[in-house]
Amino acid sequence: MTRSKNKTWLFIVILASSITIFGLPGVQASERQTTNSSHQPALDAEVENGLSYLIDLAQQPEAVFDPNRVQSLLEFAVADDASARSVDPAKRATGFGVCVRSDIQAPLERILRYGFNPKIPSYVILPKLLRLSGRYPESDLVARDIEIWKSLPTLDKPLVLRGREYEVTTPDMSTGGYYRYDLDRLTVLLHYRGSPLLISVSKMTRPSDVGKRAVIVDDPNWTYFYSGEKGLSPAILKWMDTFIYDTSSVMIFHPASKNRNATNVTLFKWLNAGWLGMNMVKPGHIRAGSERFIENFKYVMESQDMPDDGTLAQKYNQMRTLPDKNLDTLIKNYARNFEQYAMKHNELSEDRFSRLIRNGGYARILNREERVGVLMLEFLKSQFGKQPLIDFDLAGSGDEDLVSKGIAKNAIPRSNMP
Repeated sequence: MTRSKNKTWLFIVILASSITIFGLPGVQASERQTTNSSHQPALDAEVENGLSYLIDLAQQPEAVFDPNRVQSLLEFAVADDASARSVDPAKRATGFGVCVRSDIQAPLERILRYGFNPKIPSYVILPKLLRLSGRYPESDLVARDIEIWKSLPTLDKPLVLRGREYEVTTPDMSTGGYYRYDLDRLTVLLHYRGSPLLISVSKMTRPSDVGKRAVIVDDPNWTYFYSGEKGLSPAILKWMDTFIYDTSSVMIFHPASKNRNATNVTLFKWLNAGWLGMNMVKPGHIRAGSERFIENFKYVMESQDMPDDGTLAQKYNQMRTLPDKNLDTLIKNYARNFEQYAMKHNELSEDRFSRLIRNGGYARILNREERVGVLMLEFLKSQFGKQPLIDFDLAGSGDEDLVSKGIAKNAIPRSNMP
């Protein structure tokens, strides 16, 4: 049992990246404990206080944002001092934390148009990290249909938005577990030192649903399999009930000082996840996951292949409202093409997965929201030069055989084939 337990928690790279930049939950000011390592310099106390203030505020829907409480934090975030990049935040009762900084070669307006768009769910721009996501109707972005980027030219006071969202992760890199959870969200757009600056904070509202087993089929091609069954993918760990217990993040975006078409990003993140109530996450797991997030987000935001935000929103609405008959035709075809792939994949060809996939069975375990998620992912693949498993030109045909004949020969991704 001890050996099994040790093998189990070599995991959590994607657990660390899965609660995304637009979320990532937190801790109370009173929970602040020691730094992650005695060998690391500590953050200034006022910076730590600013982090705790924002995380608390995300959980207090009636509280008023006070910009004076975060001045030291913002000063830290916009500083060009390279030595500050290795300073991690203090450990909280909810786990270790890390700080990751990066530059995105895209203006802040572009990030707002995609990442904070009421008509585009976060999973659409984070295909390696999220299977699904959504904003609940009471969220300000949705309820007030706010296009936050339109506030940039006329912003004269902080714009404060609140909301609640859900996310479903892609498979963990080591164990194949995937998780669904809810997040409280706080978004603040304000001016700082003459430039717009965005703060995004979130706090997990309760522990995640139990982890379910999945398989990373072809990560470069964004291809994953989700079983719908609880447990982890390695046979020795398939019985384990794992959870994300709590997580928090504070993310700060601001225009780069030397290039206004680039955006500097500072991410603070904490994570508590594991088994039997034990937090098995170490700072290295969180950092690896955070860097995976940054890498994926940069790739999408910087790519010229990304459809403009209006087209993307229109495509999502088209997929979301597709009649059941058309949706069923496309997903059945997807399931058959996926089965061809699975037959040549070592792990998917095992009976514990192949029984769910054979004879197009994958279509039967996908609900409507999951089917729409598949369509959006395959559409993105087609835009980014990857190989989709669906031919969208045939989406309206309603003819299952026609759809199948149209794409079966060229649908299988090649990058990870034996």
